[in-house]
Amino acid sequence: MNDPQGSDLAEFFRVGNDALTFFRSIRDMLPKGEQQDKAQENIENVERALRLAEAEIGKAFGYRMCQCTIPPTPMLYKHAEGLYVCGNPVCGRTQKSSERLNEEQREKAGQRRSWRDARRGI
Repeated sequence: MNDPQGSDLAEFFRVGNDALTFFRSIRDMLPKGEQQDKAQENIENVERALRLAEAEIGKAFGYRMCQCTIPPTPMLYKHAEGLYVCGNPVCGRTQKSSERLNEEQREKAGQRRSWRDARRGI
């Protein structure tokens, strides 16, 4: 089942990034000086606004956030690894999910019980 809100948001960010790419190409055509500097400043403002919107939407949807950047970067869950991974390729921070932590604690508890049983001869 497709999530219409999720696909709308993905489209929003795709169009925003496409627009930024277009504006960067136009900026490079401007003569060096005040116009190009102003265009660069506007592009940086739009980039910040898109990153902030992504962070706010991520928080609203309950994503964990990595504080490696301002605004924070949403962390995506990788089920096969049982980890949340920072979306920033430079950071790469990982965080174990509570499900994975509980599983590891159960395994450790089982191992301790087995050791005690072995010591008792059971």
